Amino acid sequence: MCAGKKRLQRFFSMLHRASLVGMNIGAGAEIAHSGELCTLHFVAKKFHGRLLIIFDIGALNGEYTKYAIGACAPGSEVFAFEPSRRTFIRLRQNLGEMRHAHLFNLAFSNTTGKSILFSS
Repeated sequence: MCAGKKRLQRFFSMLHRASLVGMNIGAGAEIAHSGELCTLHFVAKKFHGRLLIIFDIGALNGEYTKYAIGACAPGSEVFAFEPSRRTFIRLRQNLGEMRHAHLFNLAFSNTTGKSILFSS
């Protein structure tokens, strides 16, 4: 019985990776592959011409915020939040001049308080 499991391990590993990709897990930082652009285009089309307020939680370098401002009606606002101080500096460098992008060096949680942000 154990030998059968070893024999199928490669197949199950490939199936696991394909499942994660299918659920958009593991590619969150790449908005072209995460499903975020598809969702953004759906929302922009659904509310065509209406001013929108969009929240970008975990904004990283601002790629999604840029796409959101470009895809939505002129005058729509994007509130971008990035908890990492180092990453927030890049966010501000990339988007600091964008009129409808509001940038915040904050994190979101279900509790109030301070926490340590680990990064690699």
